Amino acid sequence: YRWVWFGIEIGYFGFLLLFGLFAVYISWSLREAIHESRWLLIHIYNVIMMIILIVPLTETTIKNDNQTFLLAAISIDFIGSSAIAAAIAPALL
Repeated sequence: YRWVWFGIEIGYFGFLLLFGLFAVYISWSLREAIHESRWLLIHIYNVIMMIILIVPLTETTIKNDNQTFLLAAISIDFIGSSAIAAAIAPALL
């Protein structure tokens, strides 16, 4: 069942990334939202990079479920922190 859940998780994250790209595409033409669109693109880039790094690492090198959970938790924490930073940074600048 591991590969089934893995496929569901990757499909869900892919859907969220496509939705984020759609939101950037829609809001790119709005002048007042142009800075938020750029920060959203930076966040989407961070998510894609984490997926590119973490998925092969967990599937090839880590065999222990506790280590897999720890690596996934750290990557989710990084993604969440970068999302908060992307939401707050435009207001600070």
